[in-house]
Amino acid sequence: MNLKTFIYQNAKILQANSESALLDLQVLTAHVLGKNRSWVLAHLDEELTPEQLVSLKKEANRLCEGVPLPYILGEWEFFGHRFFVSPDVLIPRPETELMVEKGLEWITKNPEARVILDVGTGSGCIAISIALAFPNHRVIATDKSFLALKVAQKNISLYQLENRVLLIQADLLPRFHGKIDLVCANLPYIPQDELFSLQVAKQEPLMALDGGEDGLRVYRKLLAQLRGKLNCKALILCECAPSQIHLLDDFAKWIFPGNKSIIYPDLGGQERLFALEVIEQK
Repeated sequence: MNLKTFIYQNAKILQANSESALLDLQVLTAHVLGKNRSWVLAHLDEELTPEQLVSLKKEANRLCEGVPLPYILGEWEFFGHRFFVSPDVLIPRPETELMVEKGLEWITKNPEARVILDVGTGSGCIAISIALAFPNHRVIATDKSFLALKVAQKNISLYQLENRVLLIQADLLPRFHGKIDLVCANLPYIPQDELFSLQVAKQEPLMALDGGEDGLRVYRKLLAQLRGKLNCKALILCECAPSQIHLLDDFAKWIFPGNKSIIYPDLGGQERLFALEVIEQK
C-alpha cells in the first residue's frame, strides 16, 4: 500500500467525526514516519513497508476512536511555539493566543510591570509565550494538578526557562508577599449541566473544564482571592464563553469597583476575552 491509499482510506473513516480528516491523517502520517507534511505530500506514491503500515494503522485507529491528534503527536503549536501536551493538560487553542497578544501589548505599554501570574497554567503555553517575548521578565505559573505541572516543567526545560518561569502547585493564587501586575487566567468555564454532553469532556481533563453550576465558579474564587493582591496599576485577563462574559464583567466590577473593562472577540467574532484594568483598588 502506498501513502496516498493509506491516507485517503483512513480519512474517509475519520471524516464523520472531523472537519479536518485529510489534514489530520497527513500530519499523523508525517509524525509516524519521522518526516514533515510537505515530504508526505511530495511522496504520496511511496510504498509503505510492513512495519510502517503496522505503526500507521495503530495510530490511525486511535485517531478514529476519538483520541485527539495533539495527544497522539505528544505536542501542539501555540503562538508560534511548539509545546509538549498529554491527556493531563488541555490542548492549546488558537483563541487563547488572544490572551497572550493582549498581555504582551499591556506589558509593552507598562514596562515597569514585573510580576506576571499565569493561573491554571496547564501545559505552560501562556506563561512560556510571555517569557519568550520578554527576556527580562519572570512569570509565576500555578496549577492545582501536579500532573499538569510536570508537563509544564517539560516545556519550560524545552525553552531553557527554568530561571524565569516559576511553577507553583496551588489552587489558583500562590502564597507570596508581592503585588501582581498582570494576571492571565484560562480557567474551567463549562457549566456542569453542559459538560458531559460535549466531546471535549470525554477527551480532555475534567479538572480543566468543569466551571461549576454556571461556569464561573472558579473565576469568582480567583477574583475574590485577587482583592488586595494587585498593584495600583494592573491588568486581569480571563477567557470564558460568550454567554458568560457579561456576568463575569459584573462580578469583576463588584470586586474591583470603578475600574475599566474591555471585552475582546475571538477569531470567530465571539466575545471571548475579558480584560479588567485595575487602576485603583477601593
